[in-house]
Amino acid sequence: MPELHQLLYFTNIISIFFGLWYEGIRMCQFPNVISILFVSSILELYRKYFLLKIINVILFSISLIGFFMFGDYQFERYPKGFDPYRVGFKKIKSDKNGNTVGVFYPIDIAYYEKHKNDKKFYKLDRSVYSELMKGFSNLFQLGQKETKEISSLVMRPMMNHTLDIIENAPLAAPFLNREKELIPIVFSHSLGGYHMSQTMTMMDYAKHGYIVFGPDHQDGSCLMTFDKDGKVILFDNKHKIAEKPIRVQQLNRRVEEIITFMDELLQQNIVEKKLGFLDIKFATDKLIISGMSFGGITALKVAQKDMRPRAVLVFDPWLFPCFEEIYGGGVKIFQPIQVIFTEYFPKFTHPLDIFGCMKKLLDDSMNLKNEVLILKTGYHTDIVDYVLFQNLEFTLIEKRELYFDRHDIYFTANQLALHYLAKLDNATSHSAIEILKQLDFRFKKYVKYDLEYDPSKPLDQNQKDIDEQEAKIIKPHVIYPKQ
Repeated sequence: MPELHQLLYFTNIISIFFGLWYEGIRMCQFPNVISILFVSSILELYRKYFLLKIINVILFSISLIGFFMFGDYQFERYPKGFDPYRVGFKKIKSDKNGNTVGVFYPIDIAYYEKHKNDKKFYKLDRSVYSELMKGFSNLFQLGQKETKEISSLVMRPMMNHTLDIIENAPLAAPFLNREKELIPIVFSHSLGGYHMSQTMTMMDYAKHGYIVFGPDHQDGSCLMTFDKDGKVILFDNKHKIAEKPIRVQQLNRRVEEIITFMDELLQQNIVEKKLGFLDIKFATDKLIISGMSFGGITALKVAQKDMRPRAVLVFDPWLFPCFEEIYGGGVKIFQPIQVIFTEYFPKFTHPLDIFGCMKKLLDDSMNLKNEVLILKTGYHTDIVDYVLFQNLEFTLIEKRELYFDRHDIYFTANQLALHYLAKLDNATSHSAIEILKQLDFRFKKYVKYDLEYDPSKPLDQNQKDIDEQEAKIIKPHVIYPKQ
């Protein structure tokens, strides 16, 4: 019969191999590795040391606890809202620039329940997995001209992760029979992101009845995408994060791509031609522009240049490329803006005060319906998917306090955006009060208003004049397919 130290030794080895297979390389596995390399080896040579056996058990237990606390492999902890729909997905290409566009849209719950086990929907598209790995390699080595490709084990948690999405599913019935109008949201990704980087945000929008278009930018800021001719474009990591000339150049390209895509979206009826959604009311008069980080300033600049978006939703907007322009009073936006900041916005990306810069932009803007919120205890990476996979790793890299509630922070940010749309009378399902109920304890725990829009209070004459001016500039435009 094997002795205790032998059982511990083989148990450790098996657990390491299982961990690598299941979740790749994770920080919580290191105590177990130390146990194998040092303690277990010593045990084999000196079996009489009972204390070392205890140390071995402790290290193994730490790894085991870390596995359960930080694995979060299938986003199990992300809150389930009272959502009237589930999520469908299609991928299309824009016509002029050939941008890859991920489209998230509402589908019926009954259809989802019937077909959810038909085919798995992987977060990382396995048909382009090697290209995605090269993109991640570049992103992780930002600012280095020569890079080495990282091991796929590092991204193992995402490789096998599936989402509650059904590809190419039919649009939800209430939209197909014109019972409800379908409101579009165009979402711009962050630096190093792509259309699958913030899936919880896209999915929460879709679950509430919006159709979300996430174009991959071709400016070198995208993790990995393709140009119009099908050539791979990887994340350009040759530049430091705060090299302003390249970031301004990229921002201008991003804005042009979004505006061009909006031209196609609003004039060529993409929902019918490329998505196959017939007999719907496509509410282009309620178009919303949204974005996170670099995508946040992209959304703001699009709204400055183009009046077609009726509302702007931005998460931690990276204002760095436009600091001088904003402080010089050169950015004026008519549309209502909601800004959701995390409390600990990364200072290394900003030579100036990001919060003060945003205040200047809003002071210069022409709308009294603006709103600014701060997510208490929130970090920039808390409102993207990656932190839900590797919370411990982000905690160590960013040298921050360890939290176990980042799924709640992420959920809160997304629900606050939906809450704002409801206050603007731009909701498709739940009212503002109902959405607050979904937030429950999270509202008091995480939300701090710096500027709050209250629709129950009467607007002054200045705002009424702005609304009338908007109405003249933006003519109501709802697309109906030909009968």
